[in-house]
Amino acid sequence: MKAFFKFLWGAIKAFHTIAASILLLFIFIILAGVLAEKPGITVPDGAALLFAPKGMLVEKQREPTLEDLMDGAPIADETVLREAVRALEAARDDARIKALVLDPDDLAGGGPAALHALGRAIEDFKASGKPVFAIGDSYSQAQYLLAAHADKLWMNPMGSVSLTGYGVYVPHFASALKKLKAKVHVFRVGTYKSAVEPFIRDDMSPAAKEANRAFLTLLWRHYVDEVTRLRGLEEGAIDRAIAEMVPRLKAAGGDEAKLALAEGWVDELRTRREMAQGVAEIVGADAAHGFRQIAYTDYLKTLKTKNADAPAIAVIPLRGAI
Repeated sequence: MKAFFKFLWGAIKAFHTIAASILLLFIFIILAGVLAEKPGITVPDGAALLFAPKGMLVEKQREPTLEDLMDGAPIADETVLREAVRALEAARDDARIKALVLDPDDLAGGGPAALHALGRAIEDFKASGKPVFAIGDSYSQAQYLLAAHADKLWMNPMGSVSLTGYGVYVPHFASALKKLKAKVHVFRVGTYKSAVEPFIRDDMSPAAKEANRAFLTLLWRHYVDEVTRLRGLEEGAIDRAIAEMVPRLKAAGGDEAKLALAEGWVDELRTRREMAQGVAEIVGADAAHGFRQIAYTDYLKTLKTKNADAPAIAVIPLRGAI
């Protein structure tokens, strides 16, 4: 018995030594990787800043949760508004940056306030006199709001501009709950209390429609007025085009790209190669990317960190229902 415990103790000590050695080796490898000298990012002189946002445009990047880490699924891409604006502000006054190229193909969307704020940053860049190009295969409503700020707005001949307006889509399931014999007890005071309507109605109440229409109309008018100004369109042209979409699309032979060109929503229909060639006329050609460029994410890494000791105003983004 004594020999057995002696053997067991020796095995435990050996395991402890091996585990400690592996842990130290692992730490050493990580430190070596961190401290290894990496080639720095350089900004090509006379290049274009390529702004290709990915995912949702957000105020603050979402931190991965424990569930995300356990699932092992890739975290959805997000574009942080503050970082995008910082890159545009720095590039505006950077003599090495000769133009701005907007490529919003991978932008999933964003709140109207964030999109308009980013649009103002693009306008500030344009004020420097540097050209702004927009290139894309197609444009969603959110993507187009950014692209409309460009001096030259190009789209693929197989693409489309999707302008549908804003809407609220809420499922109502009072009948389903009734069939399931589920009782819902709701206590509410006032007319405009639509949060519980899905549980007690099968459709949107007139009061809810009125409230939703009020704020959606305000958002849409802001969108339309901005695009109308940027694209030099006639007042009311966008609303008329959307209302008459079917006959106008038939007149264009069912070609959404030709319709967008006829409506003045885009300047030219070009393939990706032709778009790159057009930008290259300003900033020069590049064998790998078609035109000389630096991605805005790489450009951010070249900017100096702001003085942490300087006075600052903190902004705390909040998410969720109020």
